[in-house]
Amino acid sequence: MTQDLKVQTETYMSHESEVGAWRDANRASAERLVALIPNQQAKIADSACGDGCALERLAELGYADLHGVEAAEVKATIARKLVPSAQIHTHDLHDPFPVKDLDAIHSRHTLEHCHTPGKVLQEWFTVLKPGGIVSLTTPHPDGDPNTEAHCGSGHLRTRNPTTQGAVEAVL
Repeated sequence: MTQDLKVQTETYMSHESEVGAWRDANRASAERLVALIPNQQAKIADSACGDGCALERLAELGYADLHGVEAAEVKATIARKLVPSAQIHTHDLHDPFPVKDLDAIHSRHTLEHCHTPGKVLQEWFTVLKPGGIVSLTTPHPDGDPNTEAHCGSGHLRTRNPTTQGAVEAVL
């Protein structure tokens, strides 16, 4: 494990399943994805799935072909217990994505933790089926001075100091 990945998976690791606002936000984000991908047969991956809260909500809504990708084994283990029907992969997002032929990739608060967010985003698009979507949320990159935890923020900067909050996009 590289030192950079160790910082992300140990020093700054949190468990969204233990924080109501984070859990609820992940579940709500999954519900917004359902509005875009109503086919319950869709193959969906949650990139940096954490404890599996978004996957849990997708499973509750009838989606069955679910995949989680998480760098921290302890979080992946929690996700496997929370959503036993999902395939959870322990994986560094800087490496080739472990799931192919996806209808959608869901990701919340991920890219800002990647050293090369453009490379990660490019990889996501290579594993999507034609017409597939990426649904992502990232905190506003100009608002967080913690460059150790948010090492990719410099690559995501908008250079607009007047805007605040999270950026949400469907690509």
